[in-house]
Amino acid sequence: MPSGQAPQHRTFGDQVVAGLLQSTDRHKFDLQVTDRAGAMRKIDKADVYGAIVIPRDFTSASLLLAQSAARDTKAVRPVIQVLTNPRARTLCASIAFSYATRALAQANSGLGAQLNDTVTQQAQAKGLTLTGAAQTTPAAPIDV
Repeated sequence: MPSGQAPQHRTFGDQVVAGLLQSTDRHKFDLQVTDRAGAMRKIDKADVYGAIVIPRDFTSASLLLAQSAARDTKAVRPVIQVLTNPRARTLCASIAFSYATRALAQANSGLGAQLNDTVTQQAQAKGLTLTGAAQTTPAAPIDV
């Protein structure tokens, strides 16, 4: 990073998108980054076979999940939606869904490791011991 520049702040959603873009064979899949409305327009016009939708509150939901591991609060996993085009042939929709499932499993693992480290560090700083359930919850945080 050049001196004098502030570090870039990236949300968990940005990290998931970057991971998808980096790990996807661009000769097999044409990933396009857009907002939800743009994705829905592309699905409605049958321009794409499917979409992975990461909600705006994904980072805050992920952090709340991590915090629930160290507190006695209900854990709600952040959700990423996989949408398929109802106009696409069954095989095309199946390929899109299969790709999204595999890619998001990898993203789930990476984000889970990051959240688990964060939770563990915060608990240790407060002198808390995490139960097995508290350690497992953030390990696979995304509900696909």
